Amino acid sequence: MIRELSFEVRYGECDMMGVVNHTVYAVWCENARVDYLNALGFTFAELEALHIAPSLVVLDAQYLASVTYPACVTVQTHASAYSKKKIELSYEIFCDGHLAARLRTVTVWTQSGHSIDISALLPAAYDRLAAICL
Repeated sequence: MIRELSFEVRYGECDMMGVVNHTVYAVWCENARVDYLNALGFTFAELEALHIAPSLVVLDAQYLASVTYPACVTVQTHASAYSKKKIELSYEIFCDGHLAARLRTVTVWTQSGHSIDISALLPAAYDRLAAICL
C-alpha cells in the first residue's frame, strides 16, 4: 500500500532564498507516518488509550534536489519492512512531480519504555499490515 499526502510548502519552512530547511523534511515524514499508520488501523487515539508509543528510533535521509517556495509537495509512504515489534517506512518526497528526497524511518512499538508485540494488542491492524507487505 502506498499512501500519498500532498500539501503546499509554507513560507516559514524556508530560508531567505526560499529553500526549504532540511529539518522540515522530517516533519513532513512524521505527518505522513501518522497518516499511514492511521490508514492501517493503528490510530493514535487507540494507541494512546492502550498506552502504546510508536517510538521513532531511526531516521535516514537522502536529499536529491532543493524544494523551494512556492511549491506543491507530495510524500509517498509505504511499509518497507515490519515485524511484531517494529515497522520500517520509506518515503519519497516529490516537488511539483520531481523526486526531491528519499527518507526512511524505523518505529518500535513501546509501552512503558519497553518494546512490545503489537500483534497481541492490535491483531486486526497487524493483520492488515502483514497483508500489504506480502
